[in-house]
Amino acid sequence: MMQIILKTLHFVLVLLAGNFLSAQNLMIFHGDTVSIGDTATISLDIHNSEPFSAFQFDLLVPDDFNYITNSANLTSRKTDHMIISSLISEDTVRFIAFSSSNSNFTGSEGEVLNFNLLSGNNPGSFYLGTTDCIIANTQGVNILTEVFNDSVYVSNPLRIDFSWNSADFLIYPNPCGGDFKILFSEDFSEKLFLRIFNLNGQLIHETWFIPNEKVTEFYLSGTLDDGLHILYIQNKEHSKVFNQKINIQRNK
Repeated sequence: MMQIILKTLHFVLVLLAGNFLSAQNLMIFHGDTVSIGDTATISLDIHNSEPFSAFQFDLLVPDDFNYITNSANLTSRKTDHMIISSLISEDTVRFIAFSSSNSNFTGSEGEVLNFNLLSGNNPGSFYLGTTDCIIANTQGVNILTEVFNDSVYVSNPLRIDFSWNSADFLIYPNPCGGDFKILFSEDFSEKLFLRIFNLNGQLIHETWFIPNEKVTEFYLSGTLDDGLHILYIQNKEHSKVFNQKINIQRNK
């Protein structure tokens, strides 16, 4: 009798566990391994036991990283879906994927989204935190069960020295209209390399220069579009690097 009861109990537990697992609707984020100054590709898998038509989450961008604007792409699991990504604060990006016809995504597992982050100067492991995560069905109900986050690992294979910091270089005015000055804290006799990227990761301007004085002026109002850019200064051996955001704002 006891054996029958134990077998019955075991069957019920297996059945309940199977039902629990089958009701899972999971967001699973995957990080990347990159070198300093490289582009990291972050992906999102959704494993769903129920159909879903939309999803949303806020990404807390790690310190020293920048989200590359317009880099978000939906995979072949979409039908007529579109993705919108926007900065809602200095370090938070909101992603919203939806269908104007309220169609469902295809499949029950696999990647649905990928996007890019530009890594900074610091090696190490950087956690990809998320908030306000939603997987929505066609009735607008959040069916999300659990979220699994990941990290980005940044290596320094060339052992670049990042001893240059904001105390060594002052870029002003910032924001500016495209013309700006760089104030150096010390005299540089060596040639330096200046590169400027937009947040799409595109190289907009590059030039070699030798600071003849402690202040060097750059006139790029006809080169840089409005918006945030990332300015890099490197020495000739590329053994030292400095970067900083520069905001281009023209008076309209």
